[in-house]
Amino acid sequence: YGAHAAVISLGIVGNADVMTTLLKACQAVNIEAIVAVSTKEEAQQAVDLGAKILSVVNINGVDGKMEVIQDLVIPEGRTITTIANIIARMDKGLEEVEEAWACRDKGFNCAWISDALYKAGN
Repeated sequence: YGAHAAVISLGIVGNADVMTTLLKACQAVNIEAIVAVSTKEEAQQAVDLGAKILSVVNINGVDGKMEVIQDLVIPEGRTITTIANIIARMDKGLEEVEEAWACRDKGFNCAWISDALYKAGN
């Protein structure tokens, strides 16, 4: 029981020392740290600080999300899991479903999706 992961927003934390402390604290209590990033600079900083899981947030569309992670410099021997955070749209169409599939096809490891998928009936 209890938490298995914690989401830490690098844009809110901002400070590298604080982020390092939070990543180490998560590791000490066996909780996965999911670092939320919105720019390629934040994504690279998160990797450089030791993050293993990145969630791309507050970015609309597949291309925008890919821009955040496509040029990451990942140290040899490390694997980074990437999560595409799919933003719900108000039109009740299938855009969210299509975006999730497209993000998967572009190499994201996971999609974090709101209620958009079950409302779409897929």
